[in-house]
Amino acid sequence: MGSVATLRGAPTQHSVDIERDVQYAGMDGELVVAQYVATFDASENAQVGDTFSDAGVNYKLDVLLDDDGYARRFVLLKV
Repeated sequence: MGSVATLRGAPTQHSVDIERDVQYAGMDGELVVAQYVATFDASENAQVGDTFSDAGVNYKLDVLLDDDGYARRFVLLKV
């Protein structure tokens, strides 16, 4: 995965992968493009609304896209 960052102000224990311009199916089946998507190890217990910082850029975890029990993917909003 990618770089080590902070989640809720504390360093993450695992790397966080940040993707740009990710396409996914929205709730109504329409194609949606998210500018930033982050994947966290499930043990980080990341939640919607948490703050996240990477390389000096601050984000808010906005929408949970996927949780397979091993990793959680979130749409990020720059704040």
